[in-house]
Amino acid sequence: MKKIALIIIALLYVMNTASADIYLGYGDSDFWFEVYSGNSYQVTGIPYTYTVDHFYYFDYPYRVYNHGNYSYFESGWYSYESAWKFAPEVRSYYNYYPAQYYYYDYSWNYYPGWISTYGPAYYGNYYYPPQATLTGQAWNTDKGADCSNLQISVSNPSLTAGSTKSMNVSVYNASKSYFDVSNATVYVDSFDVGATNLKYSKTIKNKSSSSITFDLKAANGAYSDTINATVKVSGTFRDGTRCSTSEAQENFEVRIYGKTQPNTGNTGSIFVPVKSDGSISYKVAKQTQQSGWVEVPTTNQYAENTAYTAPVYANEVQPSYQDNYLPEYSCTGLSFESESFAVNSGETKTQYFTLRNYGKEEFRIDKIESTEYVDKVTIEATRDFTTIYSGQNGAVKVKVLASETSKDTTGTGYITVKGHYASGTNCETSTNNFYIRVNGAEEQGSFELSTPNMQEMSSESGYIEFSFVNQQNSQVTVEVTSNKVLVSPNNFTFNAKTSGNRVLAINGFDEDESIVYFTIRSNGKEITQKYTSLQKPVLFEEADKGIVIESFTERVEGEGVLKASITLLNDSKESKMVSLGIRGLPKEFNAESRDIVLASNETKEIELAFNASKYGVYNAIITVNSGNEEQSLPVTVVVKQVIEENADAQEPANDFISTGFLFVSENGLLLGLLLLVIVGFVFFVSRQ
Repeated sequence: MKKIALIIIALLYVMNTASADIYLGYGDSDFWFEVYSGNSYQVTGIPYTYTVDHFYYFDYPYRVYNHGNYSYFESGWYSYESAWKFAPEVRSYYNYYPAQYYYYDYSWNYYPGWISTYGPAYYGNYYYPPQATLTGQAWNTDKGADCSNLQISVSNPSLTAGSTKSMNVSVYNASKSYFDVSNATVYVDSFDVGATNLKYSKTIKNKSSSSITFDLKAANGAYSDTINATVKVSGTFRDGTRCSTSEAQENFEVRIYGKTQPNTGNTGSIFVPVKSDGSISYKVAKQTQQSGWVEVPTTNQYAENTAYTAPVYANEVQPSYQDNYLPEYSCTGLSFESESFAVNSGETKTQYFTLRNYGKEEFRIDKIESTEYVDKVTIEATRDFTTIYSGQNGAVKVKVLASETSKDTTGTGYITVKGHYASGTNCETSTNNFYIRVNGAEEQGSFELSTPNMQEMSSESGYIEFSFVNQQNSQVTVEVTSNKVLVSPNNFTFNAKTSGNRVLAINGFDEDESIVYFTIRSNGKEITQKYTSLQKPVLFEEADKGIVIESFTERVEGEGVLKASITLLNDSKESKMVSLGIRGLPKEFNAESRDIVLASNETKEIELAFNASKYGVYNAIITVNSGNEEQSLPVTVVVKQVIEENADAQEPANDFISTGFLFVSENGLLLGLLLLVIVGFVFFVSRQ
């Protein structure tokens, strides 16, 4: 029975192995793989997680049984020579890269945690380690996390016009894996209510709950209504399962008590139709009720208003992959993250920076620029894809090329991305300055130490895991020191031609940040020094600071001098100059523009006046400029029929005719009676 099971295992290896030179298994009882999981070694049919270009990635340590002997291996990337299957213990028969590296575009890149960031996108299928089984028994893979394991709980709040309510949303992770949150958003289907001060935990432990907090604020002039809203979460389980915002969301209702809704009956006033298929409530209902969803065509109930011209919905966007929605008018939804570089003299290193699009529509990259402040270094930045969809992440490939130098060199650099949203809004975003270190040739040796640039410490004690590859013919020592914490052990010795992983214990961390130094020596001479920054975890991500639009006039009706109002909050720590204006109105309206100064944390309502002297419906845009940031808000201006004084005194009849038509158009009953009298009069005359 055992032999049959091993034959099945061998067949599975052949099916899932990309290499033609080696297969991971034999069809007899003298050779097999065992993966270390659950505090024991277990036989498994597929011991590796990913396979690409003859390399196999093992997520767990493993051992190989070969004719009565075991050979032990750490987690990481392996490729094998043909002779390896006869002598697994021989180091020259296989190649190895530590688990902190990933392989992409024919190069190896150092990025701890890559498996949850780039793994599914670059390598596709993910094979999970098995449950514990006995040798020869059938095995079953352990079920991974699922997006349905995220359970979002939110209440239905009530607000009065002009009030603010703090919300607390619970997210429960029912899976066996930690969940790393990449983004959390709140969509409110109304201009009268907005969500601000959004905060959320970056990590949700398995079988645990976390909170999303935000404030709901109703505008002072809000109407009484019930508004639809949605909480959405996106991120990745640490087993590699990715969840988009469409897979983890919960709807709720916001009840507003405010002004009474105006009468919208057809009494001769101009009626502006509303397109519901661009709203969040329409899209959410359609997505969540596929089986019972029926499209109903719009019926024109106002055909008699023949003098009315339907407005152009210039503020709507319809890409090929989803329904209409309001466009993105600001660049605050873009987030660009960076990583530090350490590269040897004369070599090249590549890493991927994450560009996140929290906006409501897709963002397209037009240009990428790089700037470096370090000698002997050139930075190249490219992208694999030009479009980043709403709520998704994009990768910017950053390559650092170091020239030949004998001494160590350090400096900084940053990357700038220029692009536009689908509706045309141009945006520019940059990373923070990232650290670059070039290890000089005099300090280098054929020894590689892979340490994390940053390690989060959630308590006073923790650990740092690092890997090494010593290709020298002599021993190498690594001395570990720190100015603020205790490290143990503080000295490591690595024999010639060895590799592996080590764990460093940290104690006494009680500050926001500390640094651990790794000094590498060979034959009594210091080769180089590396470091790891210890930091407290960021528990919450806050919204960008700056000028916040709390409320604004969505619709203005009337004639003559009209005003559009907007309420601004300066959410930064310093005073800011703000310029406001209105675009899209006829030139003769003489729309007002204003410059104001907002102190830190100051809230102010500003009015923009214009002379509505021309009949019609106009889709205008209120612009708010502060520094390099521009925010745009759509506003509909409806100007009723204006009785203009006739400049030519010889044509007084025109005024009478215009007034007459205006009178009868607003009095349908009188128009009918008038027509009846005229018809009767004509009939009477004809009889005479």
